[in-house]
Amino acid sequence: MSKTKGFHILLILLIGGIGVQTLASCSSDSDDDGGGSSSSEDGNSSSSDGGSSSSVGNDSSSSGTGSSSSGGGSISKCPNVSIGVDIMTCGSQEYRYVIIASKTWMAENLNYNPGAGNSVCYANDPANCVIYGRLYDWETANAVCPDGWHLPTDEEWQELTEATGNYGYQAGRELKAESGWDNCGPEDSGETYECNDTYGFSLLPGGNYNSYSGTSFGLGSQGDWWTSSESYGNGVRRNTTKYSPGVESSSAQKSTNLFSVRCVRN
Repeated sequence: MSKTKGFHILLILLIGGIGVQTLASCSSDSDDDGGGSSSSEDGNSSSSDGGSSSSVGNDSSSSGTGSSSSGGGSISKCPNVSIGVDIMTCGSQEYRYVIIASKTWMAENLNYNPGAGNSVCYANDPANCVIYGRLYDWETANAVCPDGWHLPTDEEWQELTEATGNYGYQAGRELKAESGWDNCGPEDSGETYECNDTYGFSLLPGGNYNSYSGTSFGLGSQGDWWTSSESYGNGVRRNTTKYSPGVESSSAQKSTNLFSVRCVRN
């Protein structure tokens, strides 16, 4: 082998070695960059997204709770309560009251507009509110009784009916007002049905309103009163008609049915 050829081979090997070393170095740098990018930026981004998602969830929960609380809180109680002899006043309106079975009951249907919740006058006629009181959904009914008074439970209604009408079976006759009912009046009045108002409780047939169908029903012939009790997710009401001798208990959908309210003293 000539010296010139040997020199050329040595030069090629040296250059090749430098190239291999350079390629290895480049490959190592590339791996380091890729690994750093993957573990640091993607990981932080994922963690940040998770934190963002958690934060949004918390905001949503807080907002929902606030909205629910605010909605309930905005339904005001009948204000400015004062109590005299046989008369109590709230919301600038006077209401008679009676004491039956050691409990003090309003002897008139509540006629107070809380400005929130869901309540109406029958057939949207204010004159009906003056005579028969206002109609409320269950949630609103539970909030509008004045301080020191409450919406009665079904058990409290049961105590009332048992104390006034042959263990409750004739309570409707004894608790209904003598007038205001269709074809109903005191015994021996000549009317078809009996409304004696023996205890001065003066139940009136304010009818009801269904907000789902938008229909009013029963004015003059039927009365429905919410209780604070519940049954399988529904509210419990007390009901009587012009021809019914009792005041019966049954359940009704809370949000779509609007009934009358009687408050009882705490």
